[in-house]
Amino acid sequence: MSLQHVSLGRVSIPAVMQITLTDTEAQICDLLDECTKALKEEKGLVTSCRIAGGWVRDKLLGHDSNDIDIALSDMMGLEFAEHLAEFASRRGVRTGNISKIAQNPDQSKHLETATFRFLGLDIDLVNLRSEEYAEDSRIPTEVSFGTPVQDALRRDTTINAMFYNVHTREVEDHTGKGLDDLGHGLIRTPLPPRETFLDDPLRVIRCVRFASRYGFDIVPEIAEAARDPVIQNALVTKVARERVGEELSKMMKGRDPLGAIQLIRNLSMYDSIFLVIPPPVLATFSAAPASRDTAFAAALITHNLLHPMDGSPLPQLHTSYLSAVDADVTSRPRLYLAAILSPFKSITYQEKKKTPLAIEYIIRDVLKLGTQYHFLDGIPALFSSSDALKNPDGAVESAAKTIQIYNTFITRVEELGLPSTVDAKPILDGREVLQALGASKPGPWTGKVMGKILEWHLDNPEATKEEAQAWLTNEQREGKIQIIERNFEPTTKRVRTK
Repeated sequence: MSLQHVSLGRVSIPAVMQITLTDTEAQICDLLDECTKALKEEKGLVTSCRIAGGWVRDKLLGHDSNDIDIALSDMMGLEFAEHLAEFASRRGVRTGNISKIAQNPDQSKHLETATFRFLGLDIDLVNLRSEEYAEDSRIPTEVSFGTPVQDALRRDTTINAMFYNVHTREVEDHTGKGLDDLGHGLIRTPLPPRETFLDDPLRVIRCVRFASRYGFDIVPEIAEAARDPVIQNALVTKVARERVGEELSKMMKGRDPLGAIQLIRNLSMYDSIFLVIPPPVLATFSAAPASRDTAFAAALITHNLLHPMDGSPLPQLHTSYLSAVDADVTSRPRLYLAAILSPFKSITYQEKKKTPLAIEYIIRDVLKLGTQYHFLDGIPALFSSSDALKNPDGAVESAAKTIQIYNTFITRVEELGLPSTVDAKPILDGREVLQALGASKPGPWTGKVMGKILEWHLDNPEATKEEAQAWLTNEQREGKIQIIERNFEPTTKRVRTK
């Protein structure tokens, strides 16, 4: 038996792509247009406003967007934001507090940005720009005012390089390919892929993310460039690991994490993302990672379990499991990230006197992901407690048996009416246990006693608190519960003498 990856397909693409403004968006565009005219007439300042990037793409696809990035010609974002706030105030319109996001190249903030809330939307203001890069860094060596064409050509994909001119109310496609690529579902770079990726290798991963997000196809030129060892080495040496982890996290939380994992495998990008480990650390690994195909196989099993299909060789998970996953928005991203890390399962590394799991190092230090979505605190625990992802490649029959065992288990739990008991408070809390047993303080024995109380309560689900206390004191009377209280002073404490 084998599993099949059934693609989610492309998102719906309107037959006629056009931008229809909401009332709020129209009000914002009117205000921007009128403000630029007032600046020219009153202060002799000339600028123009274009909405850039993702908002244009999503509006053309018929999707709403709450984030508006405005690109300005020949003016910095903060300067225009202050003029806009003053102009809006004269019109009786209040803008939110203006914040300045300082230039921070390490976090892809190559220019100063002004941001504020307006009519319920997040507005970012930045100038159109032209960039030049050094060979050894994705951080531009020179950023200057640019034209709309220069700004469009420096973006990651053609579908993200379009502008909406708020003055003419028209879409501007300066690459000449953005509208066609959006209509045909293609991911293409504005410039030759090798040039685009060498300038900023993170764009390779962004191409994967947008392809999986919309179900679009990556053009062959991008695939060829992505497999180029020079590009893959640039991804390792030029890109901050936080940025890689952020893009990967978005994929795992996105529309098609399995599709993203498949693209990472097909483009031979796995090692450039996950095996960026210093040689001294890698040398302490208890074993070499398993085949990279293991990651896709594990993700495929995970996908088939979370999205049961007719004809699947795997039995459907019990509805209680699926309900638990659906109730926790962090579950699916965590499970898919665990799947893609399955080649490192059971591998440990040396960290001082400890031997933690290698995936802890990868999540924390390689991907720079913390406990958001319980990645760092959840995935190592998942690997430690389960062998479900062991050798998933070709193990459909084994996986099916495991699923059946757990389904039988949860069915029996429900037959006994135990699900609510799992979340119920103990019939006796710690203070009540100490009182019933005449103990003055808890100790190592307390956990064992609480476990015995839980077992007794499961056998006697209708029992009262008084009955539990009586049972507990009787157990102590019969010598079945031993309380060991140690009263001693630390050895370092000396008797004080006068």
